[in-house]
Amino acid sequence: MTIIAVGSDAPEVNQRWAVREGFAFDVWTDDAAHTLGTTYGAWDGTGHYARITRLLGPDGAVVLEYDVGFGVGTHPQDVLDDCRKLYAK
Repeated sequence: MTIIAVGSDAPEVNQRWAVREGFAFDVWTDDAAHTLGTTYGAWDGTGHYARITRLLGPDGAVVLEYDVGFGVGTHPQDVLDDCRKLYAK
């Protein structure tokens, strides 16, 4: 399993944020055309990205979707629990 976050800031800004937050995964920067955000339904076309999580299968298809909003709450644990259920070996 690979975990990747996507942001719209410059790569060096995303990297500093990831280090500051202690993230143990890559943070990518979307391109100027918002390709990743558009492909996975996060780009709203008005200059804002939705706070969403998409679990993708090996083929890149969406397996599970989460609308995070601005209240993270138990979201990280919920995602990890679902990943364990789906991908436990």
